[in-house]
Amino acid sequence: MNAMTTPSAEAFRLFDPQLIALLIELADNGQGETALPWTQMGERLGRDPSNVTRSTRRMADTGLISLCPLTISDKARSILAAWNGETRPVAPAGAAPADGGEQAIPHNLIHASPLNPRKTFDAAELDELAGSIAEKGLLQNIVLRPHPGKPGEYEIAAGERRWRATGLLIERGDVPADFGMRALVQDLSDKDLLLVALAENRDRKDPPPMEEARGIAAFRELRVGQVLSEIYKGDPIEKGFTEDQIKHERRLAEGVATKELAAAMGKTERWVQIRFNLVSNLDPELQTALSDSRITLAQARAICTAPAEMQRNALSSMEYGYHGWSTADQIAKSLRQKGLPVSEARFDVADYSGPTMEDQETGETILLDTALVTTLSMGWIKRRRKELLAEGFAFVEILDDPYKRHQWHDAPAEAAPAECGALLWLECGRIHERRVEPKTSGPGAQPIKATTETASGQVREEAIQPFAKRNWLAASLDLTARLRQGLADAGPQLAMALTIAGLIDRDMGVGYDAPGSWFQRPTRNSHDGEVPLFAVVAERIAALSPDGQPKGFKVKVPAVLLSNYAAAVDTLMEAEFDDVAAVFTALIAAQAGVWPGYNPGPGCDDFTRKLARRVDHLVPEFELTADYLAAFTLAQLRQIARACGIGAAAADMPAKKAEAIAWIMEHTGRKPGWRPPEMTFDSPARIKKSVTAMLAGKGGAA
Repeated sequence: MNAMTTPSAEAFRLFDPQLIALLIELADNGQGETALPWTQMGERLGRDPSNVTRSTRRMADTGLISLCPLTISDKARSILAAWNGETRPVAPAGAAPADGGEQAIPHNLIHASPLNPRKTFDAAELDELAGSIAEKGLLQNIVLRPHPGKPGEYEIAAGERRWRATGLLIERGDVPADFGMRALVQDLSDKDLLLVALAENRDRKDPPPMEEARGIAAFRELRVGQVLSEIYKGDPIEKGFTEDQIKHERRLAEGVATKELAAAMGKTERWVQIRFNLVSNLDPELQTALSDSRITLAQARAICTAPAEMQRNALSSMEYGYHGWSTADQIAKSLRQKGLPVSEARFDVADYSGPTMEDQETGETILLDTALVTTLSMGWIKRRRKELLAEGFAFVEILDDPYKRHQWHDAPAEAAPAECGALLWLECGRIHERRVEPKTSGPGAQPIKATTETASGQVREEAIQPFAKRNWLAASLDLTARLRQGLADAGPQLAMALTIAGLIDRDMGVGYDAPGSWFQRPTRNSHDGEVPLFAVVAERIAALSPDGQPKGFKVKVPAVLLSNYAAAVDTLMEAEFDDVAAVFTALIAAQAGVWPGYNPGPGCDDFTRKLARRVDHLVPEFELTADYLAAFTLAQLRQIARACGIGAAAADMPAKKAEAIAWIMEHTGRKPGWRPPEMTFDSPARIKKSVTAMLAGKGGAA
């Protein structure tokens, strides 16, 4: 091996195990004698070739490798071997570092770093890793730095999962508390530790996006402070500078931090900026939803530039994929439709003073105050009407309803202004203009000119009035009668398919002039809560297709949406009859409920009671839970305890509500089959009477 410089202290910070492994392969195969194949290297690593180039040259600057020809240092090979967990001798605890900087550090002298962006660790995965360590030993080293506040102890830069898994073994007594852990000890600053931790998390499978984003934000804040301190020889704010005065230097510092992060993590600067935006722009409610995997990273990225209120209002739609908010493209499209891009504004944008957002695809500004956009647009429309009338148009109408434009036909392109009119209207914030012929139906319709030839050969011109409303009504009645007869003769499967298509919620963009308008869904919620989604419907529809996404539907259990009427009906007509019947019965069941509307009272109506008796053998039994008991006061809980069989022991019930609930749930004297009066299908009068008796201490077990 050719002589190489001694690796610098920052060599490990820039150490990239995947890239080093590829460079070793190229060097050992003799491919390092010529120019390195950057494009092919990028494809192998799944990265941008320019990032691969920068990372390689930076490692060369530290002395880990040399270029022209490509040579890999012994230390780089040693560190890679340790990183990959290859068996190598480890020095005993307290001994001098072995080749590659390895030591065996007692577990009880190691501490997690508060700088590590990863805060959550899956318990099942830790248990599995602990089992692997118990069976095979700790093959892969962790990376430490001397603890900044505890002399003789250490702080973790990389490998906290292995440290925690070893802690499980110590708790179980499988290894001693001073178990020696394979470690590389490096003198790392806070900035370098953050970079090492972020780089390690990058190599893990699916790191939690919000934790990764918070780590990036923490590094950026730290690095920006360092750069500003270097420029101003101290904290500029403490020196009396304002944020406005240092904004240019701050932008420079943010660029430095972003470039360093991108290089260290093997990502583009845009990738780093997008992750940072999750912390700076994403509303806290949506940050929590992303951390809980209720929304995806793509959804969060798509909406994070919208105002906070709009983000919160869209949260439930993103969770269940309602109204076309399930993918990043759909969210971006919905946001663009809710606002008006600056390029489509006809009025002077300088007059707009409302909230805006940036379209992440195009970088264009979108105006979000629809009321202000409407006011400014209508002002432009009125001015435009005067201009068109001055140009000689026969008429210019401003439509208050965009659908009224269908009463006119488009005018021929060659028609002169005096021979046609113009329409102006506002739809979804966008101004539309159209040249049309005079009206051919409705009030003020122009007669149709027709020519006929008589038997004597004379040509006669006459004006014929367009069809009146009674003509269209007669046709509609006849078409309806024939359609109904055809459906009645088509058989039950088509009837079930149409009912299913009509009752399932529509996705955004599905029209309201299809089967869905034939049905009126009853309200199934109250002021105090909402009946949860009936998951059986989504499950049975998903079963119609091997991939769980039958054509015409969008399924994300427990939610299901109709995305295309015709495709949905085709799917149901091509399925087995029994499968369609199963969906149909589940959907009808989803319409059922004890409460006819808001403000439910006790008990059920007569029809519901009879229906419940008919399916009594299928209705699940009531199960007493702590969640059910949480709605009651302590006095009510005491009477409930007596009623459910605990009896005289109820006097010993704890005085704190949470403890009282746990006492009832765990009491051995409670009758497991007891059912509260209000949880029975019965009349309002009987329910009130039973509840009153129970609260008065006269009611027993139901």
